Amino acid sequence: MSRIEPADVAGFLRRSLAHPNTVLALVGGVGVEVARAAVRRHFRLGAPGRPAAVPPVRWGAGGRVQVRDRDSSQAYVTLLLPVSATPRTLLATGVAVDIVGADPDSRLFQELRERLGLSYEVGAHLEWGPDWALAVVSASASRSRAARLVRALNETCRRAAATGFESDELDRARKKLRYRYALLADSRLDQAIALAESALWGFPPPHETERIVASLSHAEIERAWRRAVFAHGVWASLE
Repeated sequence: MSRIEPADVAGFLRRSLAHPNTVLALVGGVGVEVARAAVRRHFRLGAPGRPAAVPPVRWGAGGRVQVRDRDSSQAYVTLLLPVSATPRTLLATGVAVDIVGADPDSRLFQELRERLGLSYEVGAHLEWGPDWALAVVSASASRSRAARLVRALNETCRRAAATGFESDELDRARKKLRYRYALLADSRLDQAIALAESALWGFPPPHETERIVASLSHAEIERAWRRAVFAHGVWASLE
């Protein structure tokens, strides 16, 4: 961070925040022609063209990045697991993340907070782009318990990969996802954002992802989690 110069930031903005890379989502009772006229009026500077090519992602060997923080009494641990960016595999991994992850009925929460009393907070979610995806699992604890936290988090993730998921766990995860899709259907703003992300990243729109999730088999979900856990993940810890 200390090596970043103002020119680096300005160059990034010129390359990335340009008209060809822009996706505009509108919510409300406005006609298409009115919207186009407003865009022409307010965004008349800059040249149109094709979006800039996104550099391809290359996965390397896994490992651990450790950062020391003398001013904090807490330790923060994050595990980054590479996931296939194909929609079906990514969505299957998302169901697995809900089972393993951070909700009170999830495995990590039960293990780290309820059984061991080890972690202050637990997180689990997916991040993705046009040709990459990650399952992100995180937790925090007192600094003196950092090594135990890493061990417990790793063991819980690997145990889930080795033993698979129970049918009732899958049922709960599917129910939570159906609830999220229902909430999305009630929010025009969230729908617009989801459609913009779909256009930007080439990912299926919400109604299609809901159909894919409903068609995922038990074996697909277990296989997706197993592949993620045994890939070349990266540990990052702030202690």
